[in-house]
Amino acid sequence: MAWGEPFGDTGTVATHVWLSPPPSGEDQGEIVYAGAFGDGDVIFRIALDDITGPPVAVETDPEFTNIFCAGHCWLTDGRLLVAGGQLPGLADEEEDQHEHGGMAGGGERACWIYHPRTRAWIRTGSLNLAPDGAPNSGGRWYPTCVTLPDGRVLAVGGHPDIREEYHDPPNAPGHRHNNNIPEMFSPSTETWTYLPDVRSAPAGRVTDSYPRIHMLPNGTVFFATDPGGTKRHFDPYGETF
Repeated sequence: MAWGEPFGDTGTVATHVWLSPPPSGEDQGEIVYAGAFGDGDVIFRIALDDITGPPVAVETDPEFTNIFCAGHCWLTDGRLLVAGGQLPGLADEEEDQHEHGGMAGGGERACWIYHPRTRAWIRTGSLNLAPDGAPNSGGRWYPTCVTLPDGRVLAVGGHPDIREEYHDPPNAPGHRHNNNIPEMFSPSTETWTYLPDVRSAPAGRVTDSYPRIHMLPNGTVFFATDPGGTKRHFDPYGETF
C-alpha cells in the first residue's frame, strides 16, 4: 500500500511510531504515533485501510506525561509499554551542566501502557528513584527497553532527572549523566525493580542514550553499545555480564 498525498499538518512531530493491532470489533490495525517538543501528550492514530485519511487524536489521560524520547516495547500480551520521557526544563539549571543542556529537565519516571483493543493509555508503575531514594532523581530520557522471553522488560540507559545528585560510585566526581543501573518491569505486578549489582555503562560515561541492545535466541541480551568498542552479553536471569 503506497502513501498518498500529505494529509495535512497535525502540528506534532511523529517521534515515536507503532504498528498497533486492531481495536476490539475492528479488523484493521492502526499506525499510532506520539509527538515531541512540547506535544508529547498528543497521540494520533491512522487507520491502515485509509492511511491517506486525516490522523485522529487518541483520547489520553489529562495528566499524560511527555513521552518524547521515552523507551518503549511491546509486551507479550499485545500491550505497549512506554517508559520514561522528558521532564519540563528547569530555568535555574546551567545549560552546560548536563547533556541536552537547556532542552529539558532530564528523565521522566512516569510510565504508561497502551491498550490497543480499547485505545486506552493507562498509567502503570513508575521507574524508581535513584538508589539512595532521594526525591527528584531517577527516571530515563532516551532509554532502551527490550522484552525478555519470560515477559519481563529490561530498561537500560537514558538521562535521569537533572536535579539528581546521586554519585556512582559514591566518591565519583559529578552527578550521573546516564541512568546506568538497569531496571526490570514485571507485567504481572506492573512494578519496576532495580538490578543493583549491574551497570549498563561505567560511572564516568557521559551519555548512555538509546544504547543498542538486542534479545538473542539463547535468552541473553547483546549490548552492542559499550565503551572502548567492547561488546557484552548480559544474562538477565543470573543478572551478570
